[in-house]
Amino acid sequence: MAAKRKYWLTVDPGETTGFTVWRGEKRIFSGQLPMWEFLDEVYDWCSTGQWPHDLGNHDGLADCGLGAMICEDWALYPWKLTNHQMDWDKCRTARAIGALELLTRVYGQPFILQAAAIKEAAQAAGAESLYVEPVHENRHANDAIQHGVYYLAMEGKPPC
Repeated sequence: MAAKRKYWLTVDPGETTGFTVWRGEKRIFSGQLPMWEFLDEVYDWCSTGQWPHDLGNHDGLADCGLGAMICEDWALYPWKLTNHQMDWDKCRTARAIGALELLTRVYGQPFILQAAAIKEAAQAAGAESLYVEPVHENRHANDAIQHGVYYLAMEGKPPC
């Protein structure tokens, strides 16, 4: 049996979650899904090693294991705590990040958290040339692209 191709995933988590699938240094595609729908698809991908078609119907991706995941980190900003902007917040993004981290731990894939403040460095490394149009409507997918470009620029190679 042939070894599964290893893809890696970058994630901009939130109520609308942006994601980008990479193979080596090449962006395969980017998209956006509602948070929990995205998590269900990633679970399917991790648990079966088979491409979840709800992430996009792409030829040649039937047998493509997930090799690593890079996810934007989430934090409570002190200025939002002092003016009550976060009062009663359920911290759903933090819960989603925790679910992604658990999935990668259970299925043995590296999970890498990146700070949110990478935009300038990612754009300097050429992220804008990979953006999905229209840019505003695809801002979460484009944020996920930035995380992949930033990782490649900083590490010099893909995570798997």
